[in-house]
Amino acid sequence: LAAALVTKTVTTPFTVAIMTRVDGPVALAAALSVLTGVIGALLVPPLFARLKVNDPAAMVLAVGRAQAAR
Repeated sequence: LAAALVTKTVTTPFTVAIMTRVDGPVALAAALSVLTGVIGALLVPPLFARLKVNDPAAMVLAVGRAQAAR
């Protein structure tokens, strides 16, 4: 489980490649990676609306930076 959680913030193809290389749980890691993206896609727009962030460039920069910080 710990190995699967490590890769949840990268894209699914990278998750599968990493888990295959380290002999980790590929299906679980891929599911967590997809779930992280779906949760972000559902929660980020309402958050930005509530914070009154209307600039698309600012939104992309904020989300991209937050994902890279993990």
